[in-house]
Amino acid sequence: MAGNMSDATVDSALIEKWTKVQNDLRSNIITSDSEEWQSDLNSLKLVAGLDISYPKDAHDKSHSDAYAALVICKFPSMEIVHQDVELCQPDVPYVPGFLAFRELPPLLNLVNKLLKEHPEFKPDVILVDGNGLLHPQKCGVACHIGYHTSICTIGVAKNLFVMENVNCTKAMVQNMGGAGDFTLIKDNENCILGLALKSAEEAKNPIYVSIGHKICLESSRKTVLACCKYRVPEPLRFADGISREFVRQLLAKTDT
Repeated sequence: MAGNMSDATVDSALIEKWTKVQNDLRSNIITSDSEEWQSDLNSLKLVAGLDISYPKDAHDKSHSDAYAALVICKFPSMEIVHQDVELCQPDVPYVPGFLAFRELPPLLNLVNKLLKEHPEFKPDVILVDGNGLLHPQKCGVACHIGYHTSICTIGVAKNLFVMENVNCTKAMVQNMGGAGDFTLIKDNENCILGLALKSAEEAKNPIYVSIGHKICLESSRKTVLACCKYRVPEPLRFADGISREFVRQLLAKTDT
C-alpha cells in the first residue's frame, strides 16, 4: 500500500459519514488480550495474512483492478496451509485516513469465504497490511477487519503514517538495536498508538505495529516478531507475494 493523494474529489458529506463510522467503531475496539494463546504463544496455531496489491501507479485511482490475498500459516513453522486470492475492483477512491472504506469489502469477503467454506482454517489472529490504532481516528483497516469478524487482528504497516498530532519521524526510529528492539509511537497527548519494530537483524527499516482488535500492544509486538523471518511477517510476506504475482499476470495479459 502506498500513496497519499487520491485522483478523485470526495464529497465532504461522505468524509463526515466515514468519520462517524470510524468514531462509532472505535468505541467497540477491545485493546486488551482476549484469547488464551496471547499469554502463551506456544498455544497459537494459525496466523492469517491479508493484503491487496494494485498495478503500479493505480493504488490511488478510483477504479482499478486489484488482487486481494489471504494466507493462513501454521505457527510457528509458518507453513502455508491455505491461501486464496480474488480479483477486486475497489470503487471508492483512496483518501488518507479512510483506506478501510476502499479495501475492507474485498478483504472481508476473503475472510468470510474462509469461515464459510474452510472453518477448519479459522485463524487465531489476522495480520493486516495496514494500521490499527496508529491512525488519525484511531481506527485503521485492521480495526475494521477485527470488529466485523470478531477475530483478533493486528495492524502491520511497512510505512509510517504521518499524522499531525504524532511527533514521530522515520529518522527517529531507524537507529534501533537488534531484532526485537522497538520504539513506542505516541500522540501529542502521550497516548500510545503503536510501535516501530525492528523485526529482523538485516532489516534496514522498521515495520509499524498497532492494535487492531482483541489484543494488547505488547502481545501484538510479540506475535508479529515471532512470525518474522525477514522484515515483514511471513503470512503478510506470502500474501503480498501472491497478490503481486496475480497483478503481474494481469498486466502481462493486458500488454499482449
